[in-house]
Amino acid sequence: MAQVDPLRLYVYVPQVYAHQIKIGDAVTVALAERAGEQYRGTVARTARAIDSATRTMQVEIRVPNPSNALITGSYVQVTLPINADAQSLVVPTNVLLFRPDGTRVALVDGGGKVHLTTVKLGTDFGTSVEVLSGLNAGDRIILNPADSSPTVTW
Repeated sequence: MAQVDPLRLYVYVPQVYAHQIKIGDAVTVALAERAGEQYRGTVARTARAIDSATRTMQVEIRVPNPSNALITGSYVQVTLPINADAQSLVVPTNVLLFRPDGTRVALVDGGGKVHLTTVKLGTDFGTSVEVLSGLNAGDRIILNPADSSPTVTW
């Protein structure tokens, strides 16, 4: 037997955002197969500890589910009230070059010359990644740069 109203959801919040999660915070829950529908819930409790293997904190969310619209075991997308770092940039992963001396991005300077710059990465979002340092908002980056030589000769 399972209790489905309220439905309890468990999500794992990356360490960098864990300190922003508070009990009672409002969250939004959505199912991919029900585009446009959203369900409101609240943070019921947190583990208040970071898992050393995943560097995440488990958070329990309770969502009212009187019509049983949400099914136990479903995959959902949860929007949490966290503030992303306004100083960081998000770029597509196909701009990254992984080198022995660190992760690099190919930039085009004001004179039209290409050079590599070292970047420090933050959260990986799958098809995009947060860049914590090494890039500025106005930089021109190259998509799918060639990785054929240790130095750029374009």
